[in-house]
Amino acid sequence: MKGDTMVRLVKKHRDYRFSFIIGGDMVKTLSTWYRYEELVGLTDFIGLARPGFELDLSDAEHVKLVNMPVWDISSTLIRQKVAEGKSLRYLVPDAVERYIKENRLYE
Repeated sequence: MKGDTMVRLVKKHRDYRFSFIIGGDMVKTLSTWYRYEELVGLTDFIGLARPGFELDLSDAEHVKLVNMPVWDISSTLIRQKVAEGKSLRYLVPDAVERYIKENRLYE
């Protein structure tokens, strides 16, 4: 059942409608995702702006585009700061920072 997370969630929680939030950089490539057509039927996609990526409606057939303030924070930045022993304050919630430290992620 590897890779069937959305299928499992939809079957288990039939009264819910799930949303999959993606960065604007992923909107253009969404149609190339594994089992994309099935995912479109299982969840709503929400595209958020990211620095350096224009959100284009022609790339977003199955994506609801949401405007929001753009913060230049990425998973790459988070991993880099952890590897350098720097604080993640204001970048992630305190509980997330604790989890990363307790589980020695990205070291």
